[in-house]
Amino acid sequence: MAFKSPTKTKEVVKIPNWVECDLRITLSKENDKQALKQLKEFRKFAQTGKGDDSNCLDTEQFIPYPKKFKKLDEQRHKLKQAYKAKQDAAGYDKMTEKEKDKWREDNPDPSWDFKDGFNSGGYEWCINNWGTKWGICNAELRDENFEYGELEYGFESAWGPPLPVILAMSKKFRLLNFSLRYFEGGMGFNGWYECANGKVIHNEVGN
Repeated sequence: MAFKSPTKTKEVVKIPNWVECDLRITLSKENDKQALKQLKEFRKFAQTGKGDDSNCLDTEQFIPYPKKFKKLDEQRHKLKQAYKAKQDAAGYDKMTEKEKDKWREDNPDPSWDFKDGFNSGGYEWCINNWGTKWGICNAELRDENFEYGELEYGFESAWGPPLPVILAMSKKFRLLNFSLRYFEGGMGFNGWYECANGKVIHNEVGN
C-alpha cells in the first residue's frame, strides 16, 4: 500500500480509544435538484485512491495535512523502507536471535534518529485542526441513495470525533445537511453534531 500521512511512530503511538462515528448526509431542502447535484459531487470528491489504497471519506480532501509535515513523514518512511531492504539483502529473517541482535548493533536503523513530521508539530496540528490525531479512519460507505437524497458513512476516529472536518465539509457543500452521531465506549461519552450551510446547528454531548 502507498504511504500516507500522518504516520504512527514510536514517539507518540498509544493504542487509542476508538470513537465510533455515523455520518448521515442529506439534502437541506427536499427534492432540491442543485442539492442533489452537490450530494453526487460530494460522493466523488470525498473518494480518493484505488484498490487497496482507496478511501471513501478522505480527511485531507477537506482539511489537508501541511506539506512541511508530510515531507518529513515521507522522508522517514523512505529511511525505513531502505533499512528493510538492507535487512532482506542480509537474510535477516533467517538469522538466529543472537545473530539479529549483532546485526542490528552493527547496522543501526537510521529512522530511529530521524524525527518525522507527525512528531515535529504534526500531531498538535492534527488535534487542533481535525479534532483527532489521525483524522477519519476505517471509513466505509454504508448507504448511497440518490433517489431519496442521502449518503451514510461509518468510520472511526482516535480519542475524539473529527468535528472540525465535518464543519469543513459543510462549508464546502452548503446545500447539504451533515449529521454526525458518535459514541466512545471506554470513557463513556457520545454526541450528536450537525452542520448546514457552513454553520453548526446542533452540538450535543452526553454520557
